[in-house]
Amino acid sequence: MGTKQAPPPLQSDPMAATLAGLESMNTAMAEGMKQVRTLFETGVKTWEKEAGGFLEQMSADGAQAWRDLSRCKSPLEMLSVEQAWLSTRAKAYLEAGQRIAQSLDEAAKSAKPEGEAPPKA
Repeated sequence: MGTKQAPPPLQSDPMAATLAGLESMNTAMAEGMKQVRTLFETGVKTWEKEAGGFLEQMSADGAQAWRDLSRCKSPLEMLSVEQAWLSTRAKAYLEAGQRIAQSLDEAAKSAKPEGEAPPKA
């Protein structure tokens, strides 16, 4: 994001050195807060989008499952419809979660200050 600042020059005055150190710390904290805000906003936007799509599709899948259930002639057919619905919803839940994680990962990578090495696994 931003450029790294050189450390403040050594001061013979302890108060000036303390103030320079605090200024440097405040700058670093402000930069960190910008990164946290970017990640938070990205997370909220992504979650809203994914949750909305997930719920919309769940509603459509549920309506279809009810139509399919109304045509069932045996408990075995009903169980088959229910299993298909559950399998579809579980897959959709996993895929939405993966998209959210990928979006946050991309946001985190783009929010790193220039020259900062990625964390070691």
